[in-house]
Amino acid sequence: MSLALGGCREGARGPVVVSAIGGAPVLANPNLVPLEPPSSLLLEAAAQGLVRFDAAGQIEPALAQSWIVSDDGLRITFRIRRATWANGRPVTAEQVVRRLQATMGTASKNPLKPLLLAIEGIEAMTGNVLEIRLKAPRPNFLQLLAQPEMAIVRSDMGSGPYRAAKLPDGSMLLSPLLEEDEAEARCG
Repeated sequence: MSLALGGCREGARGPVVVSAIGGAPVLANPNLVPLEPPSSLLLEAAAQGLVRFDAAGQIEPALAQSWIVSDDGLRITFRIRRATWANGRPVTAEQVVRRLQATMGTASKNPLKPLLLAIEGIEAMTGNVLEIRLKAPRPNFLQLLAQPEMAIVRSDMGSGPYRAAKLPDGSMLLSPLLEEDEAEARCG
């Protein structure tokens, strides 16, 4: 209990240094260029997919605040949470659909592209709801969507959970993006 409360005090803040072997990290679209480990780590921090892995390796919400898998396992309906791109504009279901379709497109160089052949279609149902239809049930499909290569990137911008800024020494500074309600729930 004291650890949870300790994370909410101003004095508990400070930089955490992360080192990765490889070239300088760049926030790149994995559909356009292969990711080196430092860029993969940066992408995972600054851009998120519909879901992500938690510290225990379990699936948790990311851009999607919730999802429902149909009884037959052929449809997964995602509700997009209120999220913004790095420029402050809202993330919409239609934008997420376009990014996922680009991942599956002929020009995509995404290494996970062959695994996406299981998708029959992707459609935005409303401004914040989208549906992925599968050709056959895929029990590990959410784990596929949680991979860094499935991050939703738009014009080299991500939607968090961190914002990335390049420093003069070539390193990257990540600043957390906590929605007000998330911060209240953690520190409330």
